[in-house]
Amino acid sequence: MQHFNNPIFGGTAAESVGLTVALQFAEIANQTFNFTLDIDETTNDGFCAYYSVTPCADKISWNNALGDRSFSYAGKQYTLELSGFKFSPIGDLVADFISQEGGTSTAYLYGQLREVPEERSTPEPSLMFGLAGFAALGLRRRWVNF
Repeated sequence: MQHFNNPIFGGTAAESVGLTVALQFAEIANQTFNFTLDIDETTNDGFCAYYSVTPCADKISWNNALGDRSFSYAGKQYTLELSGFKFSPIGDLVADFISQEGGTSTAYLYGQLREVPEERSTPEPSLMFGLAGFAALGLRRRWVNF
């Protein structure tokens, strides 16, 4: 992915952008996932919040690492999870994409398919108190019958 980081004028900064990732599979239908990338557009003067060659670099990150939907394969549910950015295929994975002012920055976006855990229902607290009451009543009856 590329970010063209050029000076902007007051009130025109984008705060976020939508990202759609389309995956093509041989055995199942193609899947599309939507994410929101946050953009920290800096003011380009004074203190720079991020390492900057020329004042001031911007930061791109995401606020939803898990995809907005899931799909079924072999009886299990999966979703796409964003893992991070790399500035070269063999580089280290980083959480934020820092883009230097006045240039074009390129990063590779990495993700992985992740199994969605099955939802397990939690008993209501009142049900738990009721079961505890029945257990106590049963213990009392055993004690009285001896």
